[in-house]
Amino acid sequence: MATRSNLTLIDILGGLIVLACAAGFVWLAFLREDSVTSEISTRSSAVAALRKDLAGSRGALEAQREELSQRRLQLQAQGNLPERGPVDRDLRTLADLARRHGIELLRMVELPARQYPGLQELRYTLEANGGMPDLMRFLQAIEDADLWADVGYVQVDGGTPVAGMGTGRRSTRLTVSLFAAAEAEPAPAAPAKKKSG
Repeated sequence: MATRSNLTLIDILGGLIVLACAAGFVWLAFLREDSVTSEISTRSSAVAALRKDLAGSRGALEAQREELSQRRLQLQAQGNLPERGPVDRDLRTLADLARRHGIELLRMVELPARQYPGLQELRYTLEANGGMPDLMRFLQAIEDADLWADVGYVQVDGGTPVAGMGTGRRSTRLTVSLFAAAEAEPAPAAPAKKKSG
């Protein structure tokens, strides 16, 4: 009988273990469902927020890439020669710089243009009046301006004396060269072929 009581005891223990496992499963599957559901909902909301942030970051990244591309193009173009002859705009800029720095432009005479491979030089003689400090500021303004320009010749006369102030206004001649990319020459036409006949 001892074995039978041992078997009964083992059956009872086995039954209790199975019952405990079944109760744990029921608790995990049904009773804890609310906390699991709320955790899933919370994590789903967090994933949705991260997806929204990611989409916003992608948009910001694309905007930054576009701005970088624009800035690179501006930087490349900044040092390039102008594509067309700078005549009107650059001459107006020179006249404006002279006026702002107290230089009176008397005459602007066009000189023969020079052509170099890929480069066009438009030259002008400027005749002007102004004080020496004004002339120096004017030359510095040409240097600082957004122009492809070169002052290749400067002639300043002695000036007229002004009582107590040394020399006053001086007559000045400048040769200013403005540069642009030379226009491509058209390719020569191919010679006509003779018909054999």
